[in-house]
Amino acid sequence: MELTRDEDGKLHAFVFIDHTERKISSVIDDLFDLRDPDNERSARVRWAGAFVGDYIGFAHVEADDQNALSDLQGFLEGDVWDAGVHCKWATEVAVNVKGTKRSTPAVIAIVAIKTEHGRAVDVLEQLNPDRIDGFAGVSLVTGEVDILLQLNADSLVGVQDLLLQPALDIEGIVSTSTSICDGTRSRFHEGS
Repeated sequence: MELTRDEDGKLHAFVFIDHTERKISSVIDDLFDLRDPDNERSARVRWAGAFVGDYIGFAHVEADDQNALSDLQGFLEGDVWDAGVHCKWATEVAVNVKGTKRSTPAVIAIVAIKTEHGRAVDVLEQLNPDRIDGFAGVSLVTGEVDILLQLNADSLVGVQDLLLQPALDIEGIVSTSTSICDGTRSRFHEGS
């Protein structure tokens, strides 16, 4: 498989909000104010929402240039920190077909996948819309997990059914952790 970056030439990062001193809805509202692509910042919040699972919120952040790590870090350490997000984040290395959190459907599942050492690319290659029902995107990332897989459905039961599909039993996966969001509750859903 030839690894690809998202065609937009931007640097994508994902923030796992596992704690905050305020209500998560208030934090998401503040992140919403950091989404405007016409502002003076070279980085912005592309999407954020409250989740149920290992973390209480998840955000997709992007910088204008795929080499803009310094800009992204400054944005995360400044504006995003000031919004109440003091958590772990990961940068996107590559995608297969489409990256994680490029769409905002009704119900979203983000599956964080840890792989055996040296098997991340093999697993990434097998995670695609031809094999996985409900596939919305997948990203190879840096950080505590190796891959983020996004599954979409119209209902919670639909997402739960997707998580039980045999196609997700892939050799090389060590562990998974899934968090779920009703995407319609996020202010970011309004414009998508």
